[in-house]
Amino acid sequence: MVLGIKYFDRLSRFDKAYEELDEEIQESVDKAIFELDHLDRLPNSRRLERVRSSKNAWKIRIDRGNRLTFEVSKNTCILRNVGKRNKVLKKP
Repeated sequence: MVLGIKYFDRLSRFDKAYEELDEEIQESVDKAIFELDHLDRLPNSRRLERVRSSKNAWKIRIDRGNRLTFEVSKNTCILRNVGKRNKVLKKP
């Protein structure tokens, strides 16, 4: 999937979840966001998938247990949530 992202926005839920992460995980999240911003295609290791409970949301793998969810609206990426995969995929 070619993402075509030009702008980024964050939900307050993302900011709160990000602050609760260990510094090492935060660095991995930063790297994933960099890849969203600078690459036409994400590496296969990110395992980009649509979130089943939402037609507009996507998830990528940060590491074995953590995920980042986001939406792409036109050319804006809205960072929704980040953290343990089971917690991240629950509806607020």
